[in-house]
Amino acid sequence: DGHFQWPDGCEYKGSYHFGVIVGPGSYTQVDGSTYGTIYYLDGAVYDGELLKTHDCQLRHGEGSLRSSDGYVYVGSWARDLMDGQGVQHFRDGARFKGSFRHDLKEGRGAMYYMDGGEFHGTYLHDLRHGLVDSFIHTLGLMVYADGRRFEGCYLHGKRDGWGTFTSSNGNVKTTG
Repeated sequence: DGHFQWPDGCEYKGSYHFGVIVGPGSYTQVDGSTYGTIYYLDGAVYDGELLKTHDCQLRHGEGSLRSSDGYVYVGSWARDLMDGQGVQHFRDGARFKGSFRHDLKEGRGAMYYMDGGEFHGTYLHDLRHGLVDSFIHTLGLMVYADGRRFEGCYLHGKRDGWGTFTSSNGNVKTTG
């Protein structure tokens, strides 16, 4: 391990050999932003931008987290939490692409399930959520692997109120 500083003020702290980066470390730009890799005891690895605090480095900016069980998150971080746009890949093969706030799905997003089903809509506190009134028009659309579809309101992760259900043979039923 060592320390190397370029003439422009950028610096690298970590593993290098004869001026070549050969392992984990952190790269600090002149503006103070840092890029590096964090290895966790459970086998997870974070690779991306970091924010230095007085006693540690936080995931902050763009980066990826890969766990040993197959979970992957690639996207924006703020003070060590998923925050902004990102993509989660779950170990069962499902994938979520959308907005995060404070480590939770929040705002617009799409979940793609292994069986071919999909949900497109709004999330609140990690749950499907969509209300319709004269001011806000946010609906959720769930497409099941067998071709059934539901487009309508969601509350606390469940269908709630108005919506249209279409069966796999094309029959349409409106609820609410």
